[in-house]
Amino acid sequence: MARFPYREADVARLAQDLIAGLTAHTEDFPAPPVPTDELQTALSQYSASREAAMVGAAAAAQGTAAKDDALQTLVDLMKADLRYAENTARADDGKLQLLGWGGRRSRTASEIPGQARTLEVRREGDGWVFLDWKEPVDGGPVAAYKVQRRRRQDGAWADVGMAIESEITLTNQDPGVEFEYRIIAANKTNHEGQGSAEPPQAAARAPARAARASRTRRNHDSRAGRRRERERRHHRSRHRHRRGLWPRLDRRTGGVAHGGRGRGGQSHQNHLGQRAGDAGGVAEG
Repeated sequence: MARFPYREADVARLAQDLIAGLTAHTEDFPAPPVPTDELQTALSQYSASREAAMVGAAAAAQGTAAKDDALQTLVDLMKADLRYAENTARADDGKLQLLGWGGRRSRTASEIPGQARTLEVRREGDGWVFLDWKEPVDGGPVAAYKVQRRRRQDGAWADVGMAIESEITLTNQDPGVEFEYRIIAANKTNHEGQGSAEPPQAAARAPARAARASRTRRNHDSRAGRRRERERRHHRSRHRHRRGLWPRLDRRTGGVAHGGRGRGGQSHQNHLGQRAGDAGGVAEG
């Protein structure tokens, strides 16, 4: 059905068309509830009120109020005749167009969206998973996406989230459990399309702490793990040498010196050297 206009100029134009159509086609619309002369009088009053509203800034408020009242009166009268015309013409669009109006529009259901594509698990972590997919290439426009999951190869589908864009991060995922996911596109009237293609489904396992610890042990046993362990030991050894915590051979005395920093370290080296010299002197005697 045609919509009643809201702009004043459009209302006035429709009023003129309605008056002219009812006057020229009395055989089609013989007895309207509001005669054309009454419509014409209301239109004239509106036009006069509108002109009065435009005269002077001081009288603008009063003129606008009178204009609005006259416009509302005109609208009520016009709607009465338009309802009469719709019933009399039995929604004949051709006849209603003679009055500047139109017939009822046929209802068309919103087209259901197509199927979401290429659902993937892009990233996952401890208790969370990031899903990404592509929008449908067919069907109606998508207003939102429903995200569902189920246990791998068993269990019923359950809703776990809604998304506006073609991606979502799901949290609070059960650790150590492998799930399948699917995406269902829906339009603005909440009519849903088919789920994302199955098979295959996007599958992900939320990592458990025990599994993560097991992977750590395997890394230590691997070649890369052993190489990293050697590097860490080398680093600790160099660090202890620099701090004087690692014993080394004193080349001057043949004794063992700790090589501490500052006066304490130097006196310790001298003491060790003196003891080594005393021992050598006894041997010569």
